[in-house]
Amino acid sequence: LNFGIKLFSDKDLKQTFADINANRIRHVISMSVWKEKREETAAFARKLSLELVFIYEHPHDGFPCVTIDNTEAASQAVRYLASLGHRRIALACVPHLFHYIEERHEGYLRGMRESGLTPDPDLIFCSEETELHVRRLLALPPRKRPTALFAIGDNLALLAEKTAIQAGLHLPEDLSIFGFGNDPAGKYALSALSTIEESFEQRGEIAV
Repeated sequence: LNFGIKLFSDKDLKQTFADINANRIRHVISMSVWKEKREETAAFARKLSLELVFIYEHPHDGFPCVTIDNTEAASQAVRYLASLGHRRIALACVPHLFHYIEERHEGYLRGMRESGLTPDPDLIFCSEETELHVRRLLALPPRKRPTALFAIGDNLALLAEKTAIQAGLHLPEDLSIFGFGNDPAGKYALSALSTIEESFEQRGEIAV
């Protein structure tokens, strides 16, 4: 479209939007992930009558957002694991600081319900201590131990893989692991990692 692009930091949004206004820029794409920054960005854009599109998370103040359906994607991953015959599917999550984490957690619960499975609280954790909790899961009695694990991010999935192999398990025979994000680090996975593509490039193209 023959547009030029200027990059700005969201650390000092007051100064950033002063510069945007001074440069007579009318179209803004925000990649902020923190809710407070996004709300502040929307307030400045509304005040200056700018066209604003968010990437990640949720819309704000009537400005649209281009993102993926985290809930449905996570649900599909869990349903896929269930279709392979898994009935004890664990969830590796982190504290719910962002919308996408809540949505992927809810997607796991939805996928379990849609597969006719009852989520077991003992197989769910939302913590930064991934390896600690995976070891706890693997130490459960065989009839309670998960046969599959859905991780809300590939980084968690890779940690789970490493922990399982250190515990003497074979992947995926003893534990199937499904990640999220198609992170480039996945090529270093100790066992082929199933994951979900987040389509960052496509989202940016749609936003533009």
